[in-house]
Amino acid sequence: MRKLPAMEFLALTRLRSRAGFYSASPSGQTQADLALFKAIVSRAALKTQAWNGKLYFVYLCEKARCAHAGRASAFQRPVLEIVRALGIPVIDSCDILRSRDVLALFQGHYTEAANTLIADDILLPLTGTEITESSGDTRN
Repeated sequence: MRKLPAMEFLALTRLRSRAGFYSASPSGQTQADLALFKAIVSRAALKTQAWNGKLYFVYLCEKARCAHAGRASAFQRPVLEIVRALGIPVIDSCDILRSRDVLALFQGHYTEAANTLIADDILLPLTGTEITESSGDTRN
């Protein structure tokens, strides 16, 4: 088996590409893609449980979906349904960012403020700690 560079593995680039998440339109989504996604996430959950870990799924939202609540990705609903059906807790950045000033949170990619909001939402249930927006320091 070929080793993947760490960043490529962490970004799940191949998984997202194969699952059709880079498709410009929902027509790239197939039942086979969703079945593959489910199999991979299920396997990750089992591996995590084997060492008594806890797997969380973080759904990262695009600017258009944050700005317009009704404009969900064709992938968002089935992906989150699969993850929730597997009993994996979901942290949905769409929920975190939607009530904020979208223009301040995106400049091509997430801004530092957006990353801080998402990081807080991830860290709080895991550690009881959140990051302050101004300093980057942690607080309880």
